[in-house]
Formats: sequence, structure tokens, C-alpha cells
Amino acid sequence: MDKDKSQMNHHGLLHHEKGPDDSAQQHVSRLPDQESLDQKADMDALEARLFAMAKSRC
Repeated sequence: MDKDKSQMNHHGLLHHEKGPDDSAQQHVSRLPDQESLDQKADMDALEARLFAMAKSRC
């Protein structure tokens, strides 16, 4: 029982160190929220521009 548990923990640790998903997740969590807010603002501006272009064509 204890042996299985330690193996599982060891595997989890290895996955945490080597897994691409984990490192990407850590990288994202370290980024400031401002960056995601800026991206959202960019997307909103882009949508507004596209909407204005489509509207002007009608």
C-alpha cells in the first residue's frame, strides 16, 4: 500500500517536472492578469472594427 502510494507520488513529481502541460500551466499562472485583459481588449477592438466594416458595406 505505502509502496504504491510512494510510486504514485514519484510519478506525479516526474510528470510535474517533465510534463509540457504543467510547465505551460505554471508559465500562464505566473503572467500578470493585465496581459489577458489586454488580449481581451484587443479582441473587443477587433470585433468592433469588423462589425463597423460589415455595417458600412450594407
